[in-house]
Amino acid sequence: MSSQATIFSPMGIALADLDVPVFRAWKLNGYAEAQFNIAITDNKCREDILHFGNILYVKHDKLPAWIGFIDPPRRWHNTYVEV
Repeated sequence: MSSQATIFSPMGIALADLDVPVFRAWKLNGYAEAQFNIAITDNKCREDILHFGNILYVKHDKLPAWIGFIDPPRRWHNTYVEV
């Protein structure tokens, strides 16, 4: 199963396609979460892309799309950022 993660601005403008694995959960009629790590050396690891309030859209080949917002916390490690 493969998936494609895309970040959009709050206005719906596509900002970047990410080449990272995304862990995500679904809840029927409830809130769920997603998480991904992006290397600090990746040119898409920038404030304008990982900004709080931007939209994360994960298209999957077998499951429904996962859509959510980037929100705190965003943890910075030595080699990657956990979003």
